[in-house]
Amino acid sequence: MKPIVKAREELEKARLAIEEMKIANNLKSYKEAWELFLIRLERVWNKLCNDLSRSPKYRNWTSLDKAKQLRKDDPLLSYLTNARGVSEHTIEDITEIESGGIAINPAIGNHLHIEHMHINHGNIFIKSKQRLKIEFIPGKLKLKQVSNRSATYNPPSSHLGQPLKITEPANIAEIGLIYYENLIKEAEGYFVG
Repeated sequence: MKPIVKAREELEKARLAIEEMKIANNLKSYKEAWELFLIRLERVWNKLCNDLSRSPKYRNWTSLDKAKQLRKDDPLLSYLTNARGVSEHTIEDITEIESGGIAINPAIGNHLHIEHMHINHGNIFIKSKQRLKIEFIPGKLKLKQVSNRSATYNPPSSHLGQPLKITEPANIAEIGLIYYENLIKEAEGYFVG
C-alpha cells in the first residue's frame, strides 16, 4: 500500500488552523479558525478510513475498531466529532464569548479605598491615595455543550482517561491533532511498513 497522503494533507491543514487560532487578533478570527480545525480534523478521519479501506488488511486492523469506539466514548474525541457535526449541519453555536473585564486592586495589601472613579469615552479615571494594580482581562472563546443526533456532549475535561489541565479551544485542538497524528503513524506502520 502507498503512504497515507490525503489524510496527512488534511492533518497539516488542521495544524494550520491551530496556528491561526494562536495568532488570531480577535475572537471572531479565533472562532473561525476553531470551526475550520473541526472540519479539517474530521476530514483526516474520513480520508484515513477511505484510504485504508482499499487494503485487504483493513478488516483485520483492530486499531480501527478501537478508534471508532474512542470517537464515541472518549470525551475529547467525541466532542470534536460532534461539535463539527453541529457546526456543519445546524444553526446552533458551538462556542460562546466570555466577556473580559478590568480588575482594580491595591498594589500592596488587601484593602482598597477609591475616593472617586468615573469612565468617560472608554477612559477610566480613578482617584485614590493608594497605589493601584489594574489588570485588563481579555475576553475569551469558550466551548459550549453541543447536542447532536439526540445526544449531548459537554466540553471535554479528559482524554484517554487523563484529566485536561487547560480547556481552551486551541489546547483541545492540539490534543486532538496529536491523537489523529499518532493514529496515522500507527496505520502507516501496519499498512505501509
